[in-house]
Amino acid sequence: MTKVIKTETYQDIPVRMAISVVKRFHNKTGVNLLAGQKFSELTVDHFEMLFLYCAEKGAKVEKVTCKVNEENLEDVFDEAFPQFLQLMPEFFKQLTGKGEDTGDIPLEVVDPKPEMQTVTEVTEAQKKDPQE
Repeated sequence: MTKVIKTETYQDIPVRMAISVVKRFHNKTGVNLLAGQKFSELTVDHFEMLFLYCAEKGAKVEKVTCKVNEENLEDVFDEAFPQFLQLMPEFFKQLTGKGEDTGDIPLEVVDPKPEMQTVTEVTEAQKKDPQE
């Protein structure tokens, strides 16, 4: 299943999750996405790489030129990240046959809304004593 991520700068970017993408990602990173890996354990670099592989696969299936490459990946991903995260449950449900309704989707998805994302929450105690 190919989905389209719409961006202002790069317009429509077809993305597709497939076993070949998961395999390629695993070979490059050592991370097995089908083994219950949690999103919170992945780095931004992991997400960028997964996005690149999904975009390359989507372009190949749709028989269009891939708009994403290693040179522009960071800029494209800045725009595509929230939409890409929203697609993850659907992609993995398709791959595994498991999904949100059963609660056993392999990846734990965080809220992808940019206004909801925080890197670190600082407690009042940490503001007073940064060592905590």
